[in-house]
Amino acid sequence: RVSDENRSFVNGLIHAGPQLGSVLTGLLGYTFLFSHGWEYMFLLIGVSGIGWGLLLRWLSRRHTSKMHYQLLDSSPKQELSNNGTSSGSSKTINVSYSQRKEPPTCVDMPWRSLIRQGPVLAMFYASFCEGFFFHLLFSWLPTFFHDNFQDRKHSAWMYNVYPWIAKGISATLGGWISNRLIQQGTSITTTRKLMERLSLAGSSLCLFSLAIACQSGPLADFNVCLGLVVAAMFFQGFEISGVTINPIDLAPSYSGLLYGFMNGFAAIPGVFGVSLVGHLLHSYNNWSYVFLMISAVSFSGCIIYSLFASGKRLPHIDHS
Repeated sequence: RVSDENRSFVNGLIHAGPQLGSVLTGLLGYTFLFSHGWEYMFLLIGVSGIGWGLLLRWLSRRHTSKMHYQLLDSSPKQELSNNGTSSGSSKTINVSYSQRKEPPTCVDMPWRSLIRQGPVLAMFYASFCEGFFFHLLFSWLPTFFHDNFQDRKHSAWMYNVYPWIAKGISATLGGWISNRLIQQGTSITTTRKLMERLSLAGSSLCLFSLAIACQSGPLADFNVCLGLVVAAMFFQGFEISGVTINPIDLAPSYSGLLYGFMNGFAAIPGVFGVSLVGHLLHSYNNWSYVFLMISAVSFSGCIIYSLFASGKRLPHIDHS
């Protein structure tokens, strides 16, 4: 079990893994694309994913089997008070592996109590804003650089690699900073809000600057635009120690379900937001409108989360 003081750093390390995968995919994909074609690039990614999945399954089954035999060998016992005896003696019963309390399901989850809580709604909205930022940039960033910097096609690997390196660094750094703050006595609420402000406000400022650059005239400096995008992704990485880890602060017993539904809510912009950007570009052919829209949504998420978020366990919720 990971303690509250170390939870942020461990979570940051875990979420730095996908960024490393994106970096490797960007580098290897760029190489395979030009040397072997699309088919081999997809084949490489697919085979790697299948192999990694089989390895995880084998490790998981091995760990589960080991834990099962350890529980059987140790024969855990639980003492129950026997109220029927005057001497207050107790009787001992064996607790088998199959009798452990099952994790809560969607039916067990107190939805009515949860959706009335301001911190839960703030967490969901901040996650939506993070998803809005991520999905729109992830989907349209290659098009942006291709349309405005056709003379820099040989540098395409840069915007497929550098942003993910930056996000991986900030995800780990944010976890370390959060751990230090909590260990020094800073409340979890203050720590989560600080990390999320860095994420949403920082990325919003970077995209606002990029929108101004687009509005001021022809984009002439590839490095400036790339730097702003990398900085925006760097700031967004702090969400890992902010809203991403917030479900386990609010309701530990239901953190898995909350996390799943929160991510589902964050995936909505991946469907509608991407189409909205396409409509804006088709109607106005102006990238500044796109970046201003994403910047405004991110900043609104920063305000809502700062006002209503919390790192304390929710009242009237069973945390057993």
